[in-house]
Amino acid sequence: GDFNSQSYSLGSLNTQNQNGAILEDALLNLNFALINNCSPTFHLANRDYYEILDLYISSPNLLDKMYDFKVLYDWDMTSDHYPVQLKLNSNYISINQASLEKFSYDFKRAD
Repeated sequence: GDFNSQSYSLGSLNTQNQNGAILEDALLNLNFALINNCSPTFHLANRDYYEILDLYISSPNLLDKMYDFKVLYDWDMTSDHYPVQLKLNSNYISINQASLEKFSYDFKRAD
């Protein structure tokens, strides 16, 4: 998400702000993980200013399923924020719906 939270420990390149301190505390206290490879996600072309503002936050139990985090610099989104992409390995099992038993119910006979 676009948190506009700047903190050196969150990967900020230029400055720190109160939102950054709040987010930092929340991540530590709630045991969340920050996914970030220190690539800038925000660019003001008229000032040649870059910053990391767009972050992925996750529970630690999903970390082993994540791969290929990247900032999509080549996408022209007419925005000062670059899109970010994170791929997840779901390892789902395909189930043939026809092989499942149908669940039948009768609301009139329910207790």
